[in-house]
Amino acid sequence: MFSKKILDKLATEEDKEELAIATLINNYTTIALIKADLEEATSKKKMLKLQNNIDNEIFQICNELAQYMISNDLDEMEYLGILVKVDKETKNISFEPNPNYNY
Repeated sequence: MFSKKILDKLATEEDKEELAIATLINNYTTIALIKADLEEATSKKKMLKLQNNIDNEIFQICNELAQYMISNDLDEMEYLGILVKVDKETKNISFEPNPNYNY
C-alpha cells in the first residue's frame, strides 16, 4: 500500500495556513455559485439540470483522482485531514476524515 500526503512538503506553517485559507476561499466561491444557480432555478427542470451538472462534475473529479492515483501506484492520499482512497479494481474513489489529523 502506497500513501501520499498532498502538499506535505510546504516550507512553513504559514504556507500551510495560506493553503488552507485559499481552499476555504475556493470552497466558498464554489458554494456561492451553486447557491446562485439554485436561486435562479425556479422550475423542477432547472433544478434537475443543475443537479445533473454537479453530479457530472463530481464524477469527472473522481475519475481524474482515480487516474492520478492508479498511474502513481497510490492506494490513498491525504490532504488537509481528508483521506482519499481508490479501489484499483473498480476505480471508485472514497473520501473520509483522518481521525489522527491535527487541525
